[in-house]
Amino acid sequence: MDGRGPVVDFHTYLGRTAYGDHAQTAEQLIGSMEDCRIDAAVVAPLLDVPGPDGEAHERLLEATSAYPGRLIPFARLDPRYGEAALRELEARLDDGFKGLLFNPVTTCSLCYHRGVLPLMSIAEKADVPVLIITGNHYVGLPEQVGFLASALPDLKIVVGHMGTAAHAVRAVAVAEQHDQVYLETSLQQSPYRLQLAISRLGVERVLFGSAAPYSHQRPERTKVEVADLTSEQKSHLLGWNAARLLDLDVKGGTP
Repeated sequence: MDGRGPVVDFHTYLGRTAYGDHAQTAEQLIGSMEDCRIDAAVVAPLLDVPGPDGEAHERLLEATSAYPGRLIPFARLDPRYGEAALRELEARLDDGFKGLLFNPVTTCSLCYHRGVLPLMSIAEKADVPVLIITGNHYVGLPEQVGFLASALPDLKIVVGHMGTAAHAVRAVAVAEQHDQVYLETSLQQSPYRLQLAISRLGVERVLFGSAAPYSHQRPERTKVEVADLTSEQKSHLLGWNAARLLDLDVKGGTP
């Protein structure tokens, strides 16, 4: 635990991509977390399920079981598989998975499409967050997340990459309009965007993330450390917000 409180990386992956250009084991991630003083990390597979790796969720469960309290599993699902995807999400929530990661690019699906809403509705009813990967100019726009937020007003939504640099200001605007929308910081090039988000939204809806292995936890954490924020703001961003959203049992109480 950091001197100011827990540090939780809200966006990491385990496994290997289809082309093998990115890969990460649980041991490698834990090693990085030790080096960067990170207490816990949300982890999802690098491939969608169902798909070419039908055992991805099972291996994720084994990895997170080996590091209880440190690796927090999120399901990653492709809604084009219909009922099979819905059954898989329900089964994994029963296994203790804490949320859902949805990538509109790899699933070729808009997050607010009627074919995707049944998957999102399961997450809403289970009261678990959905991390949506944003930044793509066609299917990963902040406004599309806003459409989903309007359709399912009780769904907790985390905007992955905070829209990326191209769409960050608009991601903040969408979060201003929807109280259930959070912003996750990975791949944002500038700490000034973190400051902008907190100045507009307040301290409790911005979450530290790295997207490792696509990025590395060290520069992503450094970006938070050098931002012109108070110690209290940094402690919320680095961990307390995630702990509250995920209902984590964190020693030391709440700030």
